[in-house]
Amino acid sequence: MANTKKQDGLNPELRQLSQMIGTWKACDSNGHEGKASFEWMEGKHFLIHHVEVDDKKGIEFIGYDEPTDSVRSFYFDTAGNSRQYTYHLRDNMIKITIDMPDIRGEFNGDLSRDGNKLTGKWDVMENGRRKGSNETLTRIV
Repeated sequence: MANTKKQDGLNPELRQLSQMIGTWKACDSNGHEGKASFEWMEGKHFLIHHVEVDDKKGIEFIGYDEPTDSVRSFYFDTAGNSRQYTYHLRDNMIKITIDMPDIRGEFNGDLSRDGNKLTGKWDVMENGRRKGSNETLTRIV
């Protein structure tokens, strides 16, 4: 598949994630609270997502994957988890999918018109158990 790049070198879907740049308060329907931040890595080919929820910290590297013509990410956390996600973006809708041997599922969310709130729902099957939560990210900075 072709990499559709514009003059700044960014894939259009990856460019859409620039709406997430900043620091966000995170909470979910399971009572977890924390903070998330997004920033461009130097060169703007990858977005770095820092996560702090309860006592766990994580980092995610998000970028355009030319062989699959998709926006993909690699996530690692202090509990020893590593995950691979695929992002699907359209206007203010964000869909994140995961398809790994021990975990499959998706997040479907909507970014508010003013870009200051992301609300959505995770629906996941992990090790044979169904999990899910409603998520809200509210921009702090």
